This record gives sequence, C-alpha cells and structure tokens, in this order.
Amino acid sequence: MILRGATILDGVDVHIAEGRIRRIVATRGTARAAGDPAAADQQVLDCRGLYLIPGLVNTHSHTAMTLLGAAEMLLGGVTCVADHYFHMDRAWEAYRESGMRADLAWAAFGAGEGWQRQWAEALEFSRAFAGREPRLAVSLGPHSPYICPESFLTRWSAAWRRRDAPRWRRSPPPGSCARVRCWPTPPRTAT
Repeated sequence: MILRGATILDGVDVHIAEGRIRRIVATRGTARAAGDPAAADQQVLDCRGLYLIPGLVNTHSHTAMTLLGAAEMLLGGVTCVADHYFHMDRAWEAYRESGMRADLAWAAFGAGEGWQRQWAEALEFSRAFAGREPRLAVSLGPHSPYICPESFLTRWSAAWRRRDAPRWRRSPPPGSCARVRCWPTPPRTAT
C-alpha cells in the first residue's frame, strides 16, 4: 500500500507492507506520482487533504468497556495505551482484537474489602498473559503509594524480585518501598 499526498508529508509517498512503514520516497518535482513503477502492483491511497501523523500514545488510562474505548482511541489517533483497571484479561483480548499496542496492569490497592482477591487476580493475570502477544505488555501496577499500604508495596516488590510477575509500573521501583512515606499525597488546592 502507498499513501500519497498527505498534508504533513506532502511530496512523499509512504510505502507500507505487512502493517509497517517500509520506506518513504520523495515525489515532489518528479514524475513518480503519475507512473510510479513501484506502485504498479500496490494499492495507492490518495491522501490529499488528510493528515499523516505517528500514532499517539495515551500514557494514563482507566478504560472501561475496553473494545469501545479502544475504538474511540483509534478514531482519535491513539495507537498505544497504558491501561490500569480491572478485568485486564478481557481488556487484553479487546486490545489484541483492536490491533492497538498496550501496557496493561490490573489495579490493586492492598487495602479494603477484597484486596487479597485483587492481588491474586493481578498476579495470575501477569503470569498468564505476559509474553503472549508482542504488542501487549503486562505490568504490575499497584494503585499508588499514597493509597497502598507500605506492607502491600513491599509484598508487590518482593513478587517482582522473585520474578513472579513480569514488570513493575506506576509505583516505586523494587527496593524503594522504605521511601514511600516521603512521597507526597495528591496536591490540594488552597482555599
């Protein structure tokens, strides 16, 4: 497939094969656009009046109804997301089906009713889904150091060190749980 005449890349053809950009060819001031022999066996899309930009990255998301959320992100140009929510096994399937890239972390708080179940679900998800699909990363993601008790972050860190889970995200790196007490709480507005 060749994308031709997009606003940002006016004067170039973008050649795509197997879902990847394979080459970018200057066409401004050449006769290539009319009778490009490289385009003879490829679909050429006229992109005049359209914008061609790299995919955007949503670096912080809590996406409920994931397939719908993925469709909305894709319509907005987002092709990669860091998602931190519940039922990430279903989210993994939705992101795989959508074609997006994603880093998925099952939310857990380490306190409150059912926190042990959340912890078990997060670990099981990370073990079962890590490495299954190259576009989809799986991370540990305790909610935040100002909500999660230090004992829970220490447990999470120990699981990571034992390699019971693949990656760490959103909270202190392994071994730094002693510093959690010093982390600020969410900002408050002066009244």
